[in-house]
Amino acid sequence: DLDVDAFPNGCSATQLDQSDQEIALALQRVADELPPRPLIILRHIGAEGDLPGAQQASGMASATFYRSVVDLRCWLRAAGLRPEHHVTR
Repeated sequence: DLDVDAFPNGCSATQLDQSDQEIALALQRVADELPPRPLIILRHIGAEGDLPGAQQASGMASATFYRSVVDLRCWLRAAGLRPEHHVTR
């Protein structure tokens, strides 16, 4: 279920905002420089929208897929793409 109250003011559950577009452009730039395995993982995640779906679509064993996700995260961090850190209280 979608919890509308969980979205900050100005965010949309159905439309990309400017930061989403910037992320998409950054991922396209980085994708050009990725080795084959991380690129395949990135494409599956993009196509499926979540890790479990991407793992299933990839046909890889679960352990192999999630090790590849760790590798992809390293490549993304090296390219300067880091998730925002949110402080929870």
